Amino acid sequence: MAAYEIRRRLQICGANQMARRPDLLRQLEEEGDVIEIVECLDQCTHCENSCFALVSGHFAYAQTPDELLRKLLSR
Repeated sequence: MAAYEIRRRLQICGANQMARRPDLLRQLEEEGDVIEIVECLDQCTHCENSCFALVSGHFAYAQTPDELLRKLLSR
């Protein structure tokens, strides 16, 4: 995919484990995803217990950042 083609928009809570994995975020950006780290997505219970991202208006969850990356890349 060309770098200028946007595949989808991902919002990730700054407190979530996924936000602290720039290596994984970089992989998603290379696929054309636009990533926005936000202060809070009002999902504190999920944020404390799992990794998640708001993907074009829909939540995606996983137990680990690597598992969430695999889910997001397969969509």
